Amino acid sequence: MERIPRSWLAYAGFVSLTLLWIHTVRGIYNDSGLFWWVGTDFGQYYAQALALWSGDPSNIYRPESYSELYQELLSKYIINQKPVPPTSVPYPPIFAWLFTPFTMPSPPVGFALWEGVNILATLYLAWRAAGLFPVSRRPLVVLLILTSYPVVDTLLLAQPQLLLACAVGECYLALRTGQDLAAGLWLSCLLIKPQYGLLIGLFLIWKRRWHAVAGAAIGGLVVVGGSLLVAGWDALLAYPLALQEMAVFQGYWEQNMINWRSLVLWARPGVSTLKGMLLTQTLAVGTLAAVMVVCRGVWRGRTPFFSVQFTLVIIATLLVMHHSLTYGVVMLILPVAAVFSEKLASAWTGWSVLLIAVLSTLAFTLLQAGSVPFTARVITFGLLSCFASLLWTAWRVRRADPVRGSLSRSDSPSFSLQ
Repeated sequence: MERIPRSWLAYAGFVSLTLLWIHTVRGIYNDSGLFWWVGTDFGQYYAQALALWSGDPSNIYRPESYSELYQELLSKYIINQKPVPPTSVPYPPIFAWLFTPFTMPSPPVGFALWEGVNILATLYLAWRAAGLFPVSRRPLVVLLILTSYPVVDTLLLAQPQLLLACAVGECYLALRTGQDLAAGLWLSCLLIKPQYGLLIGLFLIWKRRWHAVAGAAIGGLVVVGGSLLVAGWDALLAYPLALQEMAVFQGYWEQNMINWRSLVLWARPGVSTLKGMLLTQTLAVGTLAAVMVVCRGVWRGRTPFFSVQFTLVIIATLLVMHHSLTYGVVMLILPVAAVFSEKLASAWTGWSVLLIAVLSTLAFTLLQAGSVPFTARVITFGLLSCFASLLWTAWRVRRADPVRGSLSRSDSPSFSLQ
């Protein structure tokens, strides 16, 4: 009897995951309707964008000013749930201004348009990542991306993270080809959520990529200047108000996060704020120190080793950030794809990625209600495993070929999608 090709088994697996997702999302929608879970962040952005035009633009950072509007939105579209007050949206004022067109039609139509933009970003990101592989492997890469929990979760919540992931991917590709100014401009897009670009920016400063730094600064001026034009000084000065709610150590969705703070609180739920912060910061410093050790030396942006460096910086960002939810993982899509396409991914790295992309999907779709904290733990341990494996790969590459950033055939990792 002829054996079934492994690729066909993989396709069948991804079809099964797709059906699981359809069943799960349908169940969530039937249980809660729109803007409670499905599109929850769209509802927040919708109310905030309307607050921008309320006569006092600084209201966008005062959720109580648009709480009634938000609760009216929920009461109209949710099912079997009670309306709740909105939380802070910690994005610069220009985001609320750019989001305004999605508030002009009815909320369901605006949501559909916003989701359409994000789906296009997802397809673009998958296309760019798959393009790094041979034609025969591209469908598998696309299916792995499209069925992964971080991607579907981002679309489910209606987050803009996939748009930012496209910017990160283009930043990475521009750095690889020596287009530093363009890379910096792409990086400045992360100023919508500044915490995601901080370590990448510091990495570029450390490596003295001044053209990239200049590009990021130019883009930053556009974001700040645009925010000033559309909202004024009062709104810019009120921006820190949006950060207060989520600056606490415990009590703001930490069980759904994928950072050191979440792990500390999971392992020691009764820890005091002082001890917890000290432990979290110690782990953060150790993470950054490990990255600096394997990334020290001359800039090697045009070598395969750069994909490992860049991926390590992003993983470190997700681990050390104070506020780091599962959808942040989508920023890893293109850099991780590059690691695999350049045959620098070990079996350890491969299993770590499958843990993040596939096992987390199974955990969420099969367990469903109440499974988000468990799914977040699965992703966190997958990130830690991937981080450790790439540190080991980086160390081996430095020892084997410190100039070209590659391994000999006898030293090369064993996992490949080629």
